[in-house]
Amino acid sequence: MSVAAGRNPLDETFEQALQQLGWTINQNITIEYRYAGGRQDRIATIAEEVIRSRPDALVVWGPPLALAAKRMTTEIPVVFLMTFDPVEVGLVSNLAKPGGNLTGVTGLASLEIFSKRLQLLKEIAPGITRVAVLVSTERTMSSGGQDALTAAAKILGLELERVEVEAPSGLELAINAAKGRGIQAVYVWPSGFTFSFAKEISDVTTASPCIFRRRGF
Repeated sequence: MSVAAGRNPLDETFEQALQQLGWTINQNITIEYRYAGGRQDRIATIAEEVIRSRPDALVVWGPPLALAAKRMTTEIPVVFLMTFDPVEVGLVSNLAKPGGNLTGVTGLASLEIFSKRLQLLKEIAPGITRVAVLVSTERTMSSGGQDALTAAAKILGLELERVEVEAPSGLELAINAAKGRGIQAVYVWPSGFTFSFAKEISDVTTASPCIFRRRGF
C-alpha cells in the first residue's frame, strides 16, 4: 500500500529487489498494489480493503498506512517503510525486538548526519540563511528528528521554517508561499508522501528560483 497516485519507480525498485532474492512475479509471487493518491482520507478505506483480501504479507509506505494496518490486523505480517521513528509514532514498542506482526525500516539519523545534509546545501548556495522543511501532514517527523535537524541548522546559521502539505495539489501553493516569505531553499523531509510525489515536488521547486535539496530521492 502506498500514498502514491499510481505506479512509480519505487514499485519497480521493489520488484527488482524481490527478483534478486529469487521471487519472480506471477510465478512464485503475486503483488497487488493499492494507492491512496495522496489523499489522507483514503487511507482507512484502502487498508480495510487490503486486510479483507487476506494477503500473506503487507508492505506499506509511511506511518499512516502502517498505523491503519496495525489497527485492523494482528495476524497478517506488516512491513513498514519510510518511517523515521516507529517507536514514537506507535508502530512498535522496541526497535531491537519490535514484537507483534509489524517490522520494518527506520530512518533514524544522528545530529552529524543532519549537519552533513545541511552542510551540503550550504556548499551549493553559501549565501542562504532561510530553509523550508517540507513535510506532509501525515505523522512522519519525530520530535527527536526535529530536534536534531534544528540543532544542525543552528550550528550552520540557518533558520528553518516548517511547511506542511496535505495533498499533491497543495505543493505549488505551499512552496510559492514559502518563497514569498523569504525562503531560499527547500529541505524535503522523507515520508511515504514525499517519496511518492518526488517528481511533483521537483517540478514545483525547479520552476521557482530557489535551491532544491532532496533527501533520499
